[in-house]
Amino acid sequence: MDRGAWGLLISRKMVSATISSCVLVMLVAFLDANARQEEGAYVRDFAFGITFVIVYAWPAVFIYGTFSSIVSELISRRIVPRSVSRSSTLRLCISAALHLIFGIVLGTVSLLAAAIFFAVDTGLAAAGGRFGGLSVLKSLLLPIALFGSSGIVAMLAS
Repeated sequence: MDRGAWGLLISRKMVSATISSCVLVMLVAFLDANARQEEGAYVRDFAFGITFVIVYAWPAVFIYGTFSSIVSELISRRIVPRSVSRSSTLRLCISAALHLIFGIVLGTVSLLAAAIFFAVDTGLAAAGGRFGGLSVLKSLLLPIALFGSSGIVAMLAS
């Protein structure tokens, strides 16, 4: 891989990590708020859930998820050379399995995070997105905005 390809791969993985961590945070907060089923407290519980979970989930998905996804993709590329027919399907299956293996390390939530990360990253790669440094910086605004807006909603709902 040349230097430009490495940069694009890492940038795509970082954008994927940011998007998937936000999806994971909203899903976990939604499930947690539904599990409590307190009368009239759903919006508050959902907003507090986002605020609490994003503090822990975003850094974990961004650091560990990005690293393990890069490793998964590199291993799958090494195992299945481009000359093999149907290489993209086989490479995708191997990469998915490796994502899930790396994801199961911390349990159910991290397995869910790995599946979401893989789906988002595969979608971005299939769309042919070429992300540079500015795209990564813009994507970092997503969890900040989610954190800030959920904090405001939580305060208003209390």
